[in-house]
Amino acid sequence: MENKSISDQKMQLALARLVTGFAHEIRNPLNAITALIEAMILEVDNPEVIEPYKNYIDAQVHRLNRLMKDLLELGKPDSKEEYRDLDLIHLCNVTAEFWNQTPTVGDCRVKFTNNTKSKELMMKGDYSRLQQVLINLFENASFHTPSGEQLALTMERSEDTLYLSLTDRGSGITPEIEPRLFEPFFTTRKAGTGLGLGIARHIVEAHNGSLSLSNNTDSPGCTAHITLAYDA
Repeated sequence: MENKSISDQKMQLALARLVTGFAHEIRNPLNAITALIEAMILEVDNPEVIEPYKNYIDAQVHRLNRLMKDLLELGKPDSKEEYRDLDLIHLCNVTAEFWNQTPTVGDCRVKFTNNTKSKELMMKGDYSRLQQVLINLFENASFHTPSGEQLALTMERSEDTLYLSLTDRGSGITPEIEPRLFEPFFTTRKAGTGLGLGIARHIVEAHNGSLSLSNNTDSPGCTAHITLAYDA
């Protein structure tokens, strides 16, 4: 059993190196394509004629860059040596505010409610990666939420466990989709990579937590549930 565990670790490390190398190699020609398109626009007499094609290429390059970014995150090895003390309440406040001030999110805002009666909740972790978990969940929820509806991020706690829930008012999870929610490259979004939820769960589990999704019982939509241990 111990030999199998060592073998699995070596396989994961080799896969992480392969993914990282592949992602870096792909991003270089993508950047070159973008630069060449910009140079071509400057050379033609009627740039408006090829503007639609440029926009399409830009969109596809952006999509591939997003995929490469997600692959790099997925291939990143877990290293608790980089964990630092962080305040979970501050992290949620800052991330919700950042999301609400981002022009591209439209009118799907996040309302953060702290029901812990505490001003801070400390834990060891990677601040930027936990922030990415929330951003990935915000993106996923906003895609399925009708225009004008609000996302509700709520924090609760027990003696040594934090409970975060993100509730939307979307179409919910169908029985066909439910088993595949965290499956790599599975997505119902036209421009999605299908890695966002999987990366979010990977990061949460690296922090000894859990992430799950379930349909709301008293309203349309679904809720993402995160549990994390903190320093009581």
